[in-house]
Amino acid sequence: DMLIMVVDVGAGTSDLSLFRIHFNPATGKNMALEVRNASRGIRAAGNHLDRMLIELIIKKSGVTSRDPMWLNIRSALELQIRDLKETLFNDDSVFVPLLNKSEVTIKLSEFLALEPVHQVGERLRGTMTEILESIDESWVNWVMAHPNRRLVVALTGGGAELPMVKALAERSI
Repeated sequence: DMLIMVVDVGAGTSDLSLFRIHFNPATGKNMALEVRNASRGIRAAGNHLDRMLIELIIKKSGVTSRDPMWLNIRSALELQIRDLKETLFNDDSVFVPLLNKSEVTIKLSEFLALEPVHQVGERLRGTMTEILESIDESWVNWVMAHPNRRLVVALTGGGAELPMVKALAERSI
């Protein structure tokens, strides 16, 4: 007997939906009912972070479009970016050797400090807030009417472990 905000952060989109979870004593099963007008999808997800990381690596390397290896370097990064991003988020930094024999180290704090990366987290939080503010007030009253009812946030998808996604479940809203 609670509300659950499912935040599914995939590669291309992030989808947020609010459900009421209800235990049916007659069947002994939980039922999930989507709250009306409480779903949104936004284009702020893993692929966007991939592109931002590629741009940071290219910028730090000093490689420009005038460099004869530029296209090869970008193409190689495109193929490796998921692994590079995973290493960055797991190890707090990533070392990137480039095809032109240059090397770049990216720190997680440096990446998270980028305004476009920060905006991904803000868009997620803003969408979550928008959903909660758009539902009928009776849902809030319903939760508040019983001490065991609460709003739970469930993080799913490939981006569920990203710091800006985890922050959705850690801070109050």
